[in-house]
Amino acid sequence: PAATMAVPTSLLLLLLLPPLAAHPSLRHAEAVKLAGNRSFTIENDRFVRDGKPILLKAGCIHYSRVPQPYWKDRLLRLRAMGLNAIQTYVPWNWHEEEQGVYNFDGDRDLVGFIRLAQEAGMLVVLRA
Repeated sequence: PAATMAVPTSLLLLLLLPPLAAHPSLRHAEAVKLAGNRSFTIENDRFVRDGKPILLKAGCIHYSRVPQPYWKDRLLRLRAMGLNAIQTYVPWNWHEEEQGVYNFDGDRDLVGFIRLAQEAGMLVVLRA
């Protein structure tokens, strides 16, 4: 059975959870439908995006540790190194310093960071 997830067409997020990807029950093709007729599957121990095998060359960058004015520069540097994906996590304690009050402005603009990664032609492995 395929799991379906709606993603805005302007924003492609590739969500990979390492424990899930390593789970034995996912050794066969499990499709996650993204936007429109886009897909991401795991087939024969490799990732397949839109029907074509893809090798993720990812680097880790923590948007919470880089000032927002430097995000684009750092993403373009990672792209220039030959990476096609970045990995980052969401530090919820940083976004919710006061219980029930969330801050996604300025240096905490997660969506803005992901959009910059998309503009740089990079996939995002987001650990939330």
